[in-house]
Amino acid sequence: MDFTRIGDIVMAFGEIVHGDSDRFMKFIEKNNMIATDASDTIRLSSPGGNLFEGMALGEAIRKARFNAVVGRGTTCASACALAFLGGTARYATGTGPGRTLEFGGWLGFHGFSFSNDKLVLLNESIETSRIVTALILEYAERMAGVNIGWLSHALGVSSDNLVFVKKPRDIVALFITLKDIPNIVPNNWYFNACRKVVNQKRAADR
Repeated sequence: MDFTRIGDIVMAFGEIVHGDSDRFMKFIEKNNMIATDASDTIRLSSPGGNLFEGMALGEAIRKARFNAVVGRGTTCASACALAFLGGTARYATGTGPGRTLEFGGWLGFHGFSFSNDKLVLLNESIETSRIVTALILEYAERMAGVNIGWLSHALGVSSDNLVFVKKPRDIVALFITLKDIPNIVPNNWYFNACRKVVNQKRAADR
């Protein structure tokens, strides 16, 4: 990934490759951004990449206590979506998940696949899949605020498809904050459903 700084924001874009988590930590250290302000944010834009490096980047984001944002018009998928789970919000009494999805941004999950240039026996493939899925779910539990059942379903989808976060249950399952939803959006836009659910909840609480 490429990392650039704009104020309190780190712009992270491109394919996730081995060593990106270390490069991120070195970048924020060089820019004196380690745990300096509650507004420190990383904006992620990536089609994915190295699965384990995505989780390592998420751990680094959690360690640095950065909010994670997927902005409007950008996509964060596959390994990037796992890194997104490391987003952190700071409170007076501690920290918690800090994950923001802006209107028009795309966050997608799927299962992993083996490289085409590797011959893997079917039983070995299944066993490896189970192990890797368990590692992802264990990582998600450490990141907190993740519905493991929802994520397990998303990890069961083939790498040719993506489970995008776009319905109320998806938002709730990953402890995501929706941001910058315009007053007027297309009638068929999924986030209308989110707005409806929120409005109904507010009305019930009155």
